[in-house]
Formats: sequence, C-alpha cells, structure tokens
Amino acid sequence: MRKETRGFYSSISGRLFGEACFINRMLAVFLLLVLFSAGGSRAESQSVLTGGEPAKIAILGMGVYNVVLSSDGLGALSNVGQETEATGADKALAEGFDFKTVAKHALDKYKEKLAGVKKWQMVSAKELGKDDAIEKFAQAVKDNENKIPGSASAERYKRWTQADDLPFVEVQWVLCLTCGEFQKAVVEAAKQFCADAGVDGVWLQSNYLGYGTKGVSKFFSSLTGGSGQGTAIVSVVYVLVDKNGQIAFSTGKTADQYRSEESFGMVGGTKTIDKEMMKYQMDALDVSAKEVSEKAAK
Repeated sequence: MRKETRGFYSSISGRLFGEACFINRMLAVFLLLVLFSAGGSRAESQSVLTGGEPAKIAILGMGVYNVVLSSDGLGALSNVGQETEATGADKALAEGFDFKTVAKHALDKYKEKLAGVKKWQMVSAKELGKDDAIEKFAQAVKDNENKIPGSASAERYKRWTQADDLPFVEVQWVLCLTCGEFQKAVVEAAKQFCADAGVDGVWLQSNYLGYGTKGVSKFFSSLTGGSGQGTAIVSVVYVLVDKNGQIAFSTGKTADQYRSEESFGMVGGTKTIDKEMMKYQMDALDVSAKEVSEKAAK
C-alpha cells in the first residue's frame, strides 16, 4: 500500500500546533511540515533494541484524536466545526463510531505486528501490573508540558482517547525541532519507567483519523467537490525510547500516512462518521501497523 505524504496531513496539521486558537493552528500548517525531527525512522546503532537480542517493550501511549477529518471538497470546509466538537464523542457514538474501540484496535494491532520485529516482545503497559510506574510517567509528562512551544490548554486532554487508559502524550511534540526540552523530559520519564517496570523500551504513538478521494476520483476531486471513491487515511506519529534513554526508532520529518485497502463512495467530500466508517479506519490502522513494523525490522 502506497504511503501518502501530503493531502490529509495538511488537513490535520492545524490542530497539532496547540489548542489556543483554531485560526492560528490552521495558519501554522506549512510551518509544521518542517518541525519534525530530521532524525527520521532509522534506529540508532547504539540502542539496546537494535542488536537482535530479546527485548520487552511496553506500549505506554496509544492515542486517537476524537475527530475524523475530510481532506476534500465541502468536507474539508467543515473540519473546523468538527474540531470544535472534538471534546465530546456523543454525536459520533450516536452513529455507532466509537473512538475507544478504534484506539484499542490500534493498540492490539501494533502489539501483534511489532512482536514480529527482531526479538521484541510487545505488551500494553497496563499488562505489567505497574500502575505506580505508569502514574509516575504520566505526572512527569504533565509537569513538563510548559516546555511545549505555544500554549497548550487543558481542553487538549478531552480531544483524545487513549487505549487502555494509558498516559496522554502528543508524540509530535516529542519529535519537533523546537521541542528539545520537552523531548528531553519525556525521554527521561520513559527511561525511568523502564527501570521501574523492568522493560527494555517504551513505545508512544498518536493517531489522527481522516478520509479522502483516491485514484481517478482524487484527480477529479477539485471538479467534483470531493465526490467519488474514497479511502480512510490514518496519520501516525510514533517514538520508541530504550531503557538507556535513547530514541531507537521514530517517525521522520512528517507523520506517516496510510490508506485503507477498502474504499467507499463520497458526495461533496463527506461521508457519515458511523460504524461503517469505523471499519475503514481500523482497516487503515491495520495497513499502518504492517508497514511500520516492516520499517522497524530493517
């Protein structure tokens, strides 16, 4: 499946720049395209997780943003309204779309696929029975959020669903070029969690959901207002920190984006965010987990 590198990313980039003002976040789209770490997804040779030895890795963060954004036509124009409603999932739940189910699906799928990488054993941090260590990590992240550029409001917590009620971390702020102090704090907290929980590494991931036209429909979307065949698009940002406090593997300069294998019809760039759409989003997450695990294995 071909990885998408543009399009949908620009539709979600506004919300990555902070929670203070929707307009300012949307104006920051182009800036965010260059904010991510130039280190890319290549593993550092010194990391204990790249030597082929057995390693136990805890997924300590697997979050889903509570909006499904359209990248085409009239759907794209309605995204600000969806952003405004992101603090409550009542509307989506009424149509059968459950962000908690999607987040759990992402956790389970990444556990499954990453377990096939090298000799990694993947677990949810909740499975370790180390709740005190989880709470210590979460508190350390929260205590250092003032190091994130801009002004992050408390509302941002309400805009996310975490699988297994894991700690909230927006991973893009761990990787961006201007976030060195926050990255240092999160990496140190991850290192401490490894010591407290007896694991060799920590995996943190943020997922953004969306959809858009594909193929010929994509080519003609500007003429049709976004009507035609579409696919779900997931944009993922991830980082793997080892027990020595080194970033062993991470997203590159931009979020990784993947399309679902299954497609559906759209009118005016919109599709109902319902149980059917949930199935397409989980399909796109399946694709992402497969391709990210293949990248990690190199």
